[in-house]
Amino acid sequence: MIGLQGRSSHSAWLTFMYSRLELAKELLAEDGVIFVSIDDNEQANLKILCDEIFGEQNFIAGFIVVRSEGGGLAKQAVIGHDYLPAYCRNVEKFSPLGRPKDIRGAVVSINGEDFWIETDWLRKEFGKYGNCPYEEIETHLGVKKKDEIDAGLEDGTYILVPKKGLHLVGRLRKVSEDTSKFYTVLKGFDGDGYAKYLNKFGVQDLESLSLGSFFSNPKPVELIRRAVEGATIRSKNEGDVVLDFFSGSATTAEAVMRQNAEDGGNRRYILVQLPELVPESTPAYQAGYRTIDEIGRDRIARAAEEIRTNTGASIDYGFRVYHLEEPSARTLDALQSFDPGEDGVLLAGDFVSKFASNGTPGAQVALATWLVQDGFGLSSDVNVVKLNEYELQVCEDSGYVIEPGLDSDDVVALVAKLEAGKLDLKRLVVFGYSVPFSVLHELRQNLKSLRSGLTVSVIERY
Repeated sequence: MIGLQGRSSHSAWLTFMYSRLELAKELLAEDGVIFVSIDDNEQANLKILCDEIFGEQNFIAGFIVVRSEGGGLAKQAVIGHDYLPAYCRNVEKFSPLGRPKDIRGAVVSINGEDFWIETDWLRKEFGKYGNCPYEEIETHLGVKKKDEIDAGLEDGTYILVPKKGLHLVGRLRKVSEDTSKFYTVLKGFDGDGYAKYLNKFGVQDLESLSLGSFFSNPKPVELIRRAVEGATIRSKNEGDVVLDFFSGSATTAEAVMRQNAEDGGNRRYILVQLPELVPESTPAYQAGYRTIDEIGRDRIARAAEEIRTNTGASIDYGFRVYHLEEPSARTLDALQSFDPGEDGVLLAGDFVSKFASNGTPGAQVALATWLVQDGFGLSSDVNVVKLNEYELQVCEDSGYVIEPGLDSDDVVALVAKLEAGKLDLKRLVVFGYSVPFSVLHELRQNLKSLRSGLTVSVIERY
């Protein structure tokens, strides 16, 4: 699932949107869905864009979100809604957006799966008499129906529920799959009659975390949570990824965590935010924030703690921060003009440290970059395997030599672990500037002729 929160603007901004939407389609899973929040100013143009990029046949619905009340200084009409068009990647593989049905019966757990017991399903067939007890099915509904019920009792489809000395036939309905389709007008009224999607609730969400009114129009958590639930209700434990191209106040992260806490899901999120500067005249700047993403990160941490405290849910509350940067021209020039014969340069570690960014050591920056390049993504697990003295970074079947320090004794230890089956590698990625030429040559030769017949490719990167 990918979520994209648009912002009202002019046609020039939609030109910028075109590239984002094309990228969104490439990233979208085959059964995924994208939501785009927009107002009256550009919704017509956006529909044309999305029809072209995603295909008219993949249009799900143009949801209406009730988001304000009162007229204020409206000139022609009171605008009380936004648009939330939704498109899927492939309508043939897409499951309709769903929301949990109101449970009208008791819930039982069978083999770790929750079912609710529907006991009034025979009422229509039984007519004016109400629910038909199991003991009277053959009399009133015939032998065929009795045989059907007995078969269902045998295979676990039905269950008998005692009532007044008789039994009602309860039909087991899996809670996770028993859903209702979305209604296109998202009012979101709570028990007190207030629409939880109103603009003021987005501000209140931030105020509840002591972050004040740092954003003029933040999305309410409940709106994003509802969209996340609808798109992932049938696959909540499969690690669905929710991507927000315009993170802003990081509402999406809080919404994902709250939904996971509510239903025990395993959804993950990726938020993208340009390092927009906070204007000096704003309360956010006075509170010490210098970029928009700083507020978002603080919001995620505070929301995570609040959810953990109030729910005690056992979910993943952590997150990682990645900055997308290009190496400076000076760094690139230094790498290109590298002289392997220059004394002291090769082992100084200077070339790794050149990639340091925002307080993150250069080795971690290089490793994160290569993990993405090699298809492992941003949240892959990396283990440390000690050779002789050198610590090798290992992700699945790939090892990474980035920091300086690998010597001949480490090469021997690496070969021994591979031969003994204590380490299973298919490829070894080496930052060439960190390994002396003689050791690199020894590494290539040894991994080319392992006695076990294994093959480990050595990939040099500079």
